Amino acid sequence: MDFKPEPRSADGLRYECMECSRERGRRYHTANKATRNAMAKQRRAENPERDRKYNENYRRKFVWRGVFQHAKKRAARFGWAFDLDQHLEVFKARIERMTCEMTGVTLVPGGGAGNQGKRYWNTVSLDRIEPDKGYTIRNVRIVCWAMNCAMGTWGEAVLKELMATWINKG
Repeated sequence: MDFKPEPRSADGLRYECMECSRERGRRYHTANKATRNAMAKQRRAENPERDRKYNENYRRKFVWRGVFQHAKKRAARFGWAFDLDQHLEVFKARIERMTCEMTGVTLVPGGGAGNQGKRYWNTVSLDRIEPDKGYTIRNVRIVCWAMNCAMGTWGEAVLKELMATWINKG
């Protein structure tokens, strides 16, 4: 049993173990769910700007989480391979760079991929290099949404040819 410190007690430990404390917390949250939800809803209604800023900061701080969860759900739905959870630190570090791994463009957090908010051309997106191999750490790259859409529609070879023709023309 794990007893956390409590400086005010005689032996310097809390009177209940962590498991019991968690269980008591769960019971409280379950019993008071409606009241707590109503209070949270009222707080959000009274402070819409604060709520919007909080959500914006949360999405910016945890961009990787939205991308990760969306990929995991898609992999489960379509029966694709998924191993990003085994390489979470590497995956997080790649996304936190906020740079498209194909173009070098600076990425922005945004909507799409199951998140709220507006999706921009340079919103973070997860590209499967070989679509039939699923979401594995060696088969994904962090790209901007525009590149992912274009490659999904025409493929990488056509996109490269199109871009080269455009650049040479200009």
